[in-house]
Amino acid sequence: EPFSIDSQTIADIKSRGTLRCGVTDAPFFSIRNENSEWEGFEIDLCHAIAAAIFGTEYNKDTVYPIELNPDKRFEELAKGTVDVLARATTITLDRDVKKKIDGIGFTFSFPYFFDSIRFAGTPE
Repeated sequence: EPFSIDSQTIADIKSRGTLRCGVTDAPFFSIRNENSEWEGFEIDLCHAIAAAIFGTEYNKDTVYPIELNPDKRFEELAKGTVDVLARATTITLDRDVKKKIDGIGFTFSFPYFFDSIRFAGTPE
């Protein structure tokens, strides 16, 4: 199974009744509107995840966006401040592999946004 979420995490989310979604202010992805409500692609993604978790119990209040400092977002995820990071984040080996030393490592979804960054080789 290429993508899975820890069953305890899902149980905690359901018990709490909200998906705590880590976001950062980034145009198009997640911004606050004139009513100070979060909107954008990443917020829509949070709502899709919440709908999958809560099913018929889902409503807009089941998503609780938490603004994070981009440099501290993995620390906050590891501490359990948020359940999921809805933030364009590059998958790296260091982030993807659970390390025995500190137990930190995260499960990534399949890529959902491609920004045209490429690995470059030696020019011909």
